[in-house]
Amino acid sequence: MSESLLPETMSCRDAFDYAWHCHTVGSQWNAIYRYGEVRSCSDLWDDFWMCMRTRTFSPEQKAAAIKEHFRAREEAKYGGGKPSSEDVWQSRDKPLPPGTAFSAKFDPPIQSDLEYQKMQVERRRRIRAEMEIADNKPTKE
Repeated sequence: MSESLLPETMSCRDAFDYAWHCHTVGSQWNAIYRYGEVRSCSDLWDDFWMCMRTRTFSPEQKAAAIKEHFRAREEAKYGGGKPSSEDVWQSRDKPLPPGTAFSAKFDPPIQSDLEYQKMQVERRRRIRAEMEIADNKPTKE
């Protein structure tokens, strides 16, 4: 992860809320459904306690400590050649300016939805007909 994308601030209240919510029945049910096991919430509690420890730091020390905490977390999660989304996508070096994401212009469609659906039905019919012909051909043995 790019150094400029690491957070420098965090809310202790939000960190507590995330950690507490992790233990709820609904959250754990989702974890079991999605991943087949109960989720460990220790990383969220680590965030909360780190935030509490840095409350008395100067603003510069607090920003550095928060950055280091999230840097270590990223290293543990993705460091050492572990698979990550960057195997497919390239990481940005800096955040995008507000209002610039998803602003690409697209050409208007050249056909109506009804025409497109008819074209797709015809394409599927041709594919099925070709498959049927291929399935009915006698094989040479």
